[in-house]
Amino acid sequence: MSGWFTKALPRRLRKSTDAGGFTVIEVMVGLAILGIVATATLPLFINALRATALAKQETLAKNLATSRLDAMRNLPFHVAFQNGPYVDMLDSYYTSTSTTPVTIPATTGCGSAAVSCPSGTGVYVANGTGAGGTPTGPYYQVTFTQLPAATGFTEIVDTQFLVPNTNPSQAVTPPSTYNNEAVGTDNPPSLLVGVTVLTSWSSGTQSHSARVYTEIGATGHDAPLVLGQAGATALTISSTAYDSSLLTGTLAQVGLNANLSNESSAAAQAVGASFNRADQTGNPITSINGAAASVVAPSGSSSTAGPDSPTSGAQQTDSAEGTCGWGAFGPTDVTDASSSVANAEPQVPSDVETGTPAPTVTAGLEAQSGGACSGLSFTNVLAGGPGADPALGMSSSSAVVYVPNTDGAGNVVAAAGNVDTPSLSSGKPVAATATATFTQQVQLFTGTSYAGGHPLVEITLSNATISCVSTSQSATGSYALTLSYWSQTSPSVGGYVTTTVNWSAGQSAPTLPNPATITVGYNGTTAVPLSTFIQSWTLAGSIVQQSGGASGSDVGLHAIPEVLSVLTQPVLGSTYPDSSVSVGIGQLSCVTEDNR
Repeated sequence: MSGWFTKALPRRLRKSTDAGGFTVIEVMVGLAILGIVATATLPLFINALRATALAKQETLAKNLATSRLDAMRNLPFHVAFQNGPYVDMLDSYYTSTSTTPVTIPATTGCGSAAVSCPSGTGVYVANGTGAGGTPTGPYYQVTFTQLPAATGFTEIVDTQFLVPNTNPSQAVTPPSTYNNEAVGTDNPPSLLVGVTVLTSWSSGTQSHSARVYTEIGATGHDAPLVLGQAGATALTISSTAYDSSLLTGTLAQVGLNANLSNESSAAAQAVGASFNRADQTGNPITSINGAAASVVAPSGSSSTAGPDSPTSGAQQTDSAEGTCGWGAFGPTDVTDASSSVANAEPQVPSDVETGTPAPTVTAGLEAQSGGACSGLSFTNVLAGGPGADPALGMSSSSAVVYVPNTDGAGNVVAAAGNVDTPSLSSGKPVAATATATFTQQVQLFTGTSYAGGHPLVEITLSNATISCVSTSQSATGSYALTLSYWSQTSPSVGGYVTTTVNWSAGQSAPTLPNPATITVGYNGTTAVPLSTFIQSWTLAGSIVQQSGGASGSDVGLHAIPEVLSVLTQPVLGSTYPDSSVSVGIGQLSCVTEDNR
């Protein structure tokens, strides 16, 4: 008996051991390990959920802002109040210059009665400081505390009238009597607005926001019956200083617009000259402005510019940068800045049909003699920063771009244009023309130790023109330009080589010699090529057409982007690669449509 038990015991024990399962201790150890792992990974999981939720909220905020901007674009920019009960963008987003908050009616801000759009509150801000990303200068602010299908989100829409074709953007101050809801005071001071949409929401104890900015122009709500536009800029300059501030200059610029659709408008923007310095974020540091005019004509009226400013003989400079500073120009003027839409015929200027050749809106640099800073001077060598690259041989009085003084009267640099909408019974097409001219040279790199002290390059644009008529989907254009560059054939012999270019639309693109093949001086016996100063220069060889017109047709804006484009080497040397100076001479554009 005892032998059987002794033999059977191992088998029973083995059977019990083979039964499978975990002991209590094993289970407790496993649970402890699981708890430790869960405790370590739970914060990561929670943070991932929070990040996903925040990303969804940011996407929703940006979509809400984009929807707001789309709704604004889908509204007519402006409909004259006397034309009837139209709803336009300015009804909601730039109602008046009243600093008393007003209620923006529901649906008005969304542009559709079918959209559930809660009302907002609008108020005019006369002197914006730019705090919190709001605009600098005057603007209109509309606050929406409730948004459709977006509980917990709020939206602030800041709208500011702008001067077209300026960089950085310049705000336009509306007249104190401006009121978009009254006859006679509803004329917008500009046909371009900058719009900032700030969408805000809270997540837990934290506040978040998304900001979207765009510019909206008066392109019309419906297909225009008549459209005519013309633009001309004689000279543009841009560069970057040692402190990364952006330096820009515009000389002689006009922008004209005539439109007839559910409203009639004719407008002119004209700038004699404008130099601006801004920091890396676009905030203005210095602005130097010459004569300017901005006019808009509603139905049955016309408007003209005031006296020229500055007066003859006035010199405009950045006084913080010395006598002439980084940028300076002499007296500028604007003439015949007027517009009219009488008899539903938008015209710019208002007297465009009174003479041959047709009168034009003109902006330009006036002739002067003896000005301390000449007609115009520009450099990106600023006080407090490094000097020019020694390889360029520039002195403290050197200029990268320069227009010398000249005796006489009238403009030595000018941009001009007109838009004519003849009566339908005349059978004549809508026509738009823009021109740019230089009767005085534009000089590049003056006062260097090369070329015997002469400017390295001299440019004269005798005439550049572009014209559009509504009976043709193409534009005509031409220019006549003279370019002279200093060429040194030996250390003791040198002089100017002149190239004259006469180009018309349809001709092949003209070419200029490679700057690397031109010697402008010598360092001992070593030739110094023009490419030491100039990276590239290019002449226009075609009229570029943008696809699609204002009405979505095949008619688009025709343009000569720049008759001559010049890009210099970095003036401050390779340490500052962005210190190249870009010079554009003769920018022209036009477009016309007549669907009457």
